[in-house]
Amino acid sequence: MPRKRVGAKALRHLGLPGAFVVVAVTGGPAIGRVTVEADERNPRPAEISYQFLPSS
Repeated sequence: MPRKRVGAKALRHLGLPGAFVVVAVTGGPAIGRVTVEADERNPRPAEISYQFLPSS
């Protein structure tokens, strides 16, 4: 997936509960995203998902 597309996808999650955009430095370009959600199999622990650009 092209870098611009991944960065745009990550920014769409900005402001959603449990969704975080990852940047290398404050004000820098988005290099990935992290989400924290309840695990459907067990409501206590959270499931953490992440996606980073290959070049980061």
